Amino acid sequence: MSFSETEKLIQLYNENPSASWCESGGIAENRIGINNNIEMCVEHEDVVKKRFRKEYDKNNKNKIYYFGCPLETYKVTYNSRYQEFIRNYPDALEAEFIFDELGVFTKEFRFPYVDITTRLGILSSLRRREEYLLERLDDLGYHYYGEEIINDTLDPQKML
Repeated sequence: MSFSETEKLIQLYNENPSASWCESGGIAENRIGINNNIEMCVEHEDVVKKRFRKEYDKNNKNKIYYFGCPLETYKVTYNSRYQEFIRNYPDALEAEFIFDELGVFTKEFRFPYVDITTRLGILSSLRRREEYLLERLDDLGYHYYGEEIINDTLDPQKML
């Protein structure tokens, strides 16, 4: 994910105990992360939301891949990410890469410090990504059934 400014801000809140004090006088939790649900004070949460949105817009404009990026960016980066997968798993098929990509959906997007508009945009992009991958599997002659990929080209009924 390419949200380094947001991650640095969260790290600052984690490392600097005085950053945990909110202007309202409350104390925020001192251990937060980009993918967990620990509470932080409203003032800090607003700063993180704004920083995340700024990076979100910049990443989208520059077509930088991240989990939940727009489908257009996902398609542009698909081949390079597939080639990286093949470098790590030389005998893998494209269908196995797609299966791996679909498995990522079990890691639902869980960053609590995102405004509702940004969250809905990311969730919509994830749905388009899943549709694209399922279509791509179908084009390759495979179907995805939750935990399993079936190659329809090996179906004896279709060979007759």
